[in-house]
Amino acid sequence: MSAGLAQSAVALARLEAGSDDLSGAFANESEGSSYLHAAAAAGAGKAVVQALLAAGCILDAHDEEGETALHAAARAGAAAAVTALLAVGAEPLIRSSKHNRTARAVAAAKGQEEARALLAEAEEAATGKAAARQEALWGGKLSACQTSNATSTGTC
Repeated sequence: MSAGLAQSAVALARLEAGSDDLSGAFANESEGSSYLHAAAAAGAGKAVVQALLAAGCILDAHDEEGETALHAAARAGAAAAVTALLAVGAEPLIRSSKHNRTARAVAAAKGQEEARALLAEAEEAATGKAAARQEALWGGKLSACQTSNATSTGTC
């Protein structure tokens, strides 16, 4: 364990014990991984995730392999952390830059079934939202073009 990660673990223990002292929480940021990654891999719940975000951690920050805290939670099979990260808006469709895998794919590869199931549901919801946004954008443009062409007052 790196010295930065060890400091982060101590800060997490303080936070879970009720302290608001996060000194050392961001010690391993320069190594590419954040305290949120470490907390997620350790199974942090929603209160810890929210405290870290309030303290300045970036929700979908990438580590040196292009993975987010959601990937770290998935790898560890930390269902509580997966749930907490998704509840605060973590993006389940982000793929790691090194292996081009979503957090769901990481969970599946590691045999973490509970995390994989949570992430599969989140991916389906995110894909549906993206499709709805695309339909709203392009459907509205298409309707405007059809109206414009029907009245011969403009082109698209």
